[in-house]
Amino acid sequence: MKEDLIEEAIKNGHEIADKIRSASTVEEVDALDDEIEKYSDFVDENFGVYDDIGEKNCELSMMLFMAAEEKARYLEYHQDKPQEIGDESVKDFEEMLDSQEWANSPHGVSLDSKNAE
Repeated sequence: MKEDLIEEAIKNGHEIADKIRSASTVEEVDALDDEIEKYSDFVDENFGVYDDIGEKNCELSMMLFMAAEEKARYLEYHQDKPQEIGDESVKDFEEMLDSQEWANSPHGVSLDSKNAE
């Protein structure tokens, strides 16, 4: 069951990352807000840990918001430079996504640890 949630998070996370990476305007990044919010809610609910004020948060969702924000900021101020520069945070998000560190919360099980058994 938890493995299915991990697979869903990885698949959907890469799809959103691809959309952020391919965005060529701030408006295109902004249009992803609802999808990013829905994904983050899913990740926080299933893999988050409670913070000091009792809210569940997952570092993965924070990294996705940062990636979208960095891409939008890059597009706003550096339209004349190669697009790859604005994609560093997207790459960082995908590296964390693939590492499954976020799934190793006290109640999570990564696919790698499950396959190692």
